[in-house]
Amino acid sequence: MEFSWTEKEAVKRVKIEKNKMIIAVFCMKPDIENEFVNFKIFINNEAIDKISLENSSIKYLKYDIVDMGHRIGETIKVKFIVDKLWSPVEYGESEDSRKLGIGVGKIKFAE
Repeated sequence: MEFSWTEKEAVKRVKIEKNKMIIAVFCMKPDIENEFVNFKIFINNEAIDKISLENSSIKYLKYDIVDMGHRIGETIKVKFIVDKLWSPVEYGESEDSRKLGIGVGKIKFAE
């Protein structure tokens, strides 16, 4: 799966291709089952959801983007704001010292 890590905040711009938007998200924080990672999703600066990741499994989020008042062909800004960051080096997982939030897959669309 193609993905990118967020920091505290991340923005992706996408062109709406079909009615439903699908976003794959996950977090590899080693102690996530003891300390959940929460984040909010915004479309064009309007909050649409608040999610809590409780394990490292991929979670697929689905939104009927057209029912939210957006049009096919429109370019939207999807923003993620994460409540806590973690670093692989702090857990002895690797030498990667980046402060990471969540992993976000390529935003896809379906009928």
